[in-house]
Amino acid sequence: IWLKAEKDIWEPWLSKKDGFLGRQIFWDKEKEEALILVKWKNKKLWKSIPMEEVNQIQKKFEENVLSSLNIDINPFKLIFEGELDKQE
Repeated sequence: IWLKAEKDIWEPWLSKKDGFLGRQIFWDKEKEEALILVKWKNKKLWKSIPMEEVNQIQKKFEENVLSSLNIDINPFKLIFEGELDKQE
C-alpha cells in the first residue's frame, strides 16, 4: 500500500518539478522501514518548491493510504528528514 501510494502520488508530482533527477527507495524488510533518496539538479531548485505545495501532496498521499487500508491514522510516520551534500 505504501509503495503504491508513493508511485501514484509522489512520483508523478516529483517528475513534473524542475530540477528533479530521480529517486531511489530502499526497503528494510526486518525493520519495516524505508529510506528514500531524492536527487535534484541543485539545492536552489529543490528549495524553491513551496512547503504548502509539499504539504498538499503529503496530505493526498496520506488520504490515499488511509482509504486503501480503511483506517483513520496514517501508519507510515516520517522518522527523519535530512540532506546529503556531494563531497568533491
